Amino acid sequence: MELRHIKHFLALCRQQSFSRAAEQLNLAQPTLSRSIQKMETLLGVSLLDRSAGGFALTPDGALVYEHGEQLVKQMDALETALLTLRGEYAGQIAIGCVAGQAGVLGPVLGKLMRDYPAITLDLSLGDSERLLQLLLVNQINLAIVDTHLLPALAQDELSRLSLPASALGFYCRPEHPLLGEPRLYLERLRDFPLAVPAGLAPDIGSKFGDIFDSNRHDFAGIVRFNDFRSVDAVLAASDLVALTTRESIQRELATGALVQLEPANMPEACVQYSLVWRKQAHVNPLLEHVISGILEQAWPGANFPAE
Repeated sequence: MELRHIKHFLALCRQQSFSRAAEQLNLAQPTLSRSIQKMETLLGVSLLDRSAGGFALTPDGALVYEHGEQLVKQMDALETALLTLRGEYAGQIAIGCVAGQAGVLGPVLGKLMRDYPAITLDLSLGDSERLLQLLLVNQINLAIVDTHLLPALAQDELSRLSLPASALGFYCRPEHPLLGEPRLYLERLRDFPLAVPAGLAPDIGSKFGDIFDSNRHDFAGIVRFNDFRSVDAVLAASDLVALTTRESIQRELATGALVQLEPANMPEACVQYSLVWRKQAHVNPLLEHVISGILEQAWPGANFPAE
């Protein structure tokens, strides 16, 4: 039996469809069927319950699937180690990141591409819940996500490292009328439309009282965003005020497109992000490189164990 037979069977199990698995493998469906039949002949067992109405594995098939996944992972790890030893690593890594932390990855990924010029890098930006789902089904290798979402998910399956907390602040266009007021208080923001991160933790939101409550009598509108880029044009053209971190708008602050409002009674509010990856995944050189690079940016010279 060849490794390709196992990979064909694993793809079939994941897709639960011969047509979808064949498409993913870039094979003709009859070719995939013959590969599975060949595997059954070589093993002397039936892998699929063909009497069932839908896709179903036999007990032998379930056992082969479990061990097959481990065999493929071990083979991938061996190939990675051999290529790395020769300085020829040309693997693939997929990274997910909440938009507010994308700037952290720039220097790290630049160095990664210089050190491993033949790699394939996939970068996904999105909200934390979606990224965690992708991580748990092996669609990405590593993610930077909101820490407060982790307790509700399968932490037993994940390793994580906390990044420094990022302070939240209010930002607006430089021509905003609030900037002309000699002393600004938080309550004054109630008179203007507000933009807030969609995944803002309830305990953080409560620090601002009812300012984000759409049921208050003087409600002036609210925009909830997953990616700050979806509201930056609105900020530039209106009196919208956004709650976000400095890290998410470094470019806008540097060019003067946005400025910070500083209410005298601004509460101390921070968001915490974490690096997360699957515990059972073999750590390839690319993943190690990215993790160490991000940590070096966060805490130069420090060394932190996974939590």
